[in-house]
Amino acid sequence: MTLFRGVSSLLATLLLSAAVAPMLAQNAQIGGRVVDPSGAVIPGTAIIIMNTDTGVPRRTSSNDEGYYAAPMLQPGRYRLTAQKEGFRPLTRDGIVLQVGDRITLNLPMEVGAASDSVTISAEVPLLRTEMRNRGW
Repeated sequence: MTLFRGVSSLLATLLLSAAVAPMLAQNAQIGGRVVDPSGAVIPGTAIIIMNTDTGVPRRTSSNDEGYYAAPMLQPGRYRLTAQKEGFRPLTRDGIVLQVGDRITLNLPMEVGAASDSVTISAEVPLLRTEMRNRGW
């Protein structure tokens, strides 16, 4: 009877994994590192990634090593804003995510007042570290 339960549990796990895997593949991810002009990391930077198609924001922050990540984003157009006291707010417009994208977007913050701001409008190409089903 224990063998039957073990096999049943294994089958249930495999079926659940097969059902969940396609849902995970329907998303994208943005991540990177927040640095100051000298290249030093900036921990605790508040980051808002706004889906401009739906108006839904995703909030995260950089960790002690300056890294941030926003997994499980729906495909669409996004605006990223980073804010930290003592630095100018940084806005990056024109981010387009497609299914399976894993985009690295490092954020170079400039020293300054919060009333100043830096806006980057898709001038620098995004680094797509993983692209699925593109045929390239």
